[in-house]
Amino acid sequence: MDVVHKEFLTAGGFRWFLKSYTPKKEDFIITDKLDSSGKLLNLSLWRKLGKPEVDKNNPPPCMNLSIKDHNTCPRF
Repeated sequence: MDVVHKEFLTAGGFRWFLKSYTPKKEDFIITDKLDSSGKLLNLSLWRKLGKPEVDKNNPPPCMNLSIKDHNTCPRF
């Protein structure tokens, strides 16, 4: 489902799409860098950790996808 929601590019070495979705040419273009602008929370890691209560607008460094330096580590 992470591939369907475009959080990951592949799963099991394959591209996956919903049956109701017709893939476009752009769906198969691989970019060198993923654009994480606007994304702060690493949803995949957050789910694996059991969805702890964190401020999604200011996640702890281990779950933060921002390239900015964050000096504080909120407790959860």
